[in-house]
Amino acid sequence: MRRGGCTFRRARPGAFALIIVLLSLSVLAMILAGVQAVSFRQAASGRETLARFRAYWAARGGVECTLARLEATLQSGNTGSAYAIPDDMAQAATGSLDGATWRITHALPGRSAEARDGPADPHAKVNINLMTRDDLLQLESMTEDVADSILDWIDEDDTPNALGAEAGYYSQLPSPYEPRNGPMRSLFELELVAGVESDLVRGEDWNLDGVLDPNEDDGDESWPPDNADGVLDAGWSAYITASSWEPALAVSGQSKLNLVEATSDDLIARVSTLDPLQAQTILGYAGRAGARLEDFISTNLSQIAGQGSPVRNLRDDQLRALFEECTFIDPKGEPSPGRININTVTRETLDYVTAIPPGVADSLILARDAAPTGFTNMMDLLEVPSMSPRRVTTYSSYLTVEAGSYVLTSTGRDEASGMEARLTCVVSTGVLPVSIVEQRVR
Repeated sequence: MRRGGCTFRRARPGAFALIIVLLSLSVLAMILAGVQAVSFRQAASGRETLARFRAYWAARGGVECTLARLEATLQSGNTGSAYAIPDDMAQAATGSLDGATWRITHALPGRSAEARDGPADPHAKVNINLMTRDDLLQLESMTEDVADSILDWIDEDDTPNALGAEAGYYSQLPSPYEPRNGPMRSLFELELVAGVESDLVRGEDWNLDGVLDPNEDDGDESWPPDNADGVLDAGWSAYITASSWEPALAVSGQSKLNLVEATSDDLIARVSTLDPLQAQTILGYAGRAGARLEDFISTNLSQIAGQGSPVRNLRDDQLRALFEECTFIDPKGEPSPGRININTVTRETLDYVTAIPPGVADSLILARDAAPTGFTNMMDLLEVPSMSPRRVTTYSSYLTVEAGSYVLTSTGRDEASGMEARLTCVVSTGVLPVSIVEQRVR
């Protein structure tokens, strides 16, 4: 066809169809690529989720395996060694499930490069709920106002110490809250106290799990700041805890007998070598204000009963049985903050208990290290040079020979991806079966 000197050719129908087909194929290819990308991301996410779950359940498997060993050892009774329970739990420190492994470790108290297999004994540290003002002031960079505020947080009254803070201070904050006016339940809670800085509490151990993580040993590459020396500097948390509780389980596997509420028959059933008069004298003393079980080490029953009483004084074997089976604390009540376990504490940590003189601390640690089985009963402390019955009674306000709780930090690892999950549990041995009272997952 010609128009105005130009020639026009009608396009063939097949050419348009080809163009449409090519465009359609391009669109379909883009859609398919998008679907494939989404599917790949979903598959990768699914694999990642599966790996994360596998790592978590491996970590949980390590916890359950350790708890089973702990219960079995507690039910078996007196093993004759202060290290039997932690050593047995350490046997379950590593293991594997289908496609994943676990490892349970803890750092030694203080600033140490050494890590050990098995759970940590929080009684190797000083329970902050039992610290005095002088004790608190031993902590690095502690100030008098912060020490007073910590004591105000813990005590039951609403009257602030000289430099402290009570409810009136916290109610004026932009996000107000109230002090507990009772024992702290974790070191995270310590950071709520007026003037307390997180870096002082945690040091490099920012998640307070007692394990040196890669981000805690890489200098300034990631948070928190650290010196990348391969050593966990845990700040105050290296020496203090809020997770130790007075042991409530007897050597027999039963709850300890509360002598404040027990009858003579109850007591003789637990300590069969006692006669009725001895039992009555013990129970009468248990009802006195301020009485402690350890008082019987330095105070004879004849002194308690008074002149002319025919009561027989306790023999060493009877005293040992009392410490193994009895308590002046209600095992069914709120857990009481735990004393320091002389079998696991470091010499450096004892410096934060100002009531224990350095010479006494030295002699206790030397005697502990020289005893292959450690101290299994408070009566064993009488064998330490210069430790008289009265001194044992005095220092037993701060020391014990057993643990009422453990901290398990279990890291699970998926073998295929290398992905890890960490489970930190605080475990109470107050009753059987043992119970997890605090759990954190990372």
